[in-house]
Amino acid sequence: MTRLVDEFTGRYRRPVRILNCMGMRAEESPARMKRTMLELDQGASNGKRTVYTWLPLHTWTVKRVWSEIARSGLPYSPVYDWGGCPACRAHSAYWRPSATLSSPPGSGRRRPPRWSAWSST
Repeated sequence: MTRLVDEFTGRYRRPVRILNCMGMRAEESPARMKRTMLELDQGASNGKRTVYTWLPLHTWTVKRVWSEIARSGLPYSPVYDWGGCPACRAHSAYWRPSATLSSPPGSGRRRPPRWSAWSST
């Protein structure tokens, strides 16, 4: 990012505005729930650049995400078919242990044997 900002400011002699789009959702964690859909990233902003973070999926539920994937035919990571990775489950409300093996969150419902293997780690 710094190299591109330097190139732009050198050429146009004005600060750069950057929009950082991320797919984080509010229900994934208490910390993410506190965020807003559009916020100034003061840590990444400086005299040469102003950085905003936009969370277009912030208010989406798990159901809405999977409905949109199914409707559009968009590809998704095979990790979801495996029931998620241990790090994802440890840090995301999506994979919280409050789900039961008979009704795990997300796509784990489609492949219970894999979900069972992941959920025991």
